[in-house]
Amino acid sequence: MDAKPDKPTAQDVKKLRDQGKKIEEIMEATGRSRRWVFNQLKTLGMTREQVSHKDWLPWTISDDHTRSAIAQHVRILSSVVQGRPETKERVNSALSWAVTCLASGEDYAYDPSNGLYVTKADPKNYILERLYKSVMEVMPKGE
Repeated sequence: MDAKPDKPTAQDVKKLRDQGKKIEEIMEATGRSRRWVFNQLKTLGMTREQVSHKDWLPWTISDDHTRSAIAQHVRILSSVVQGRPETKERVNSALSWAVTCLASGEDYAYDPSNGLYVTKADPKNYILERLYKSVMEVMPKGE
């Protein structure tokens, strides 16, 4: 009868990561879930600091709605505000969307049934305007 293989450890994960393996490859090699692998990497201090977009997406957004164009634009701009690198093309696309909305007096909102959508801005709670101003404060001049 074959001996049962040892369960993978955090050190096994470290060794695989040090070899340049991606999370998916580590999952496959260890037979463990994404969450387990990520938790091991986090414990080892081998993960990036997580970016939170709650200031600009204050709702609990269902998985069905997280990949919408609005959500992606907002996350890109939020990343810029938080100092995370984004490609110039992605930033320019998100800024173009924001400028178009702002010029029309529009903001974005969320409905759990239908997802994120563009709507007339509420001057008391103009999320997109605040986000845009925050981006402009951190963007290098001349970009």
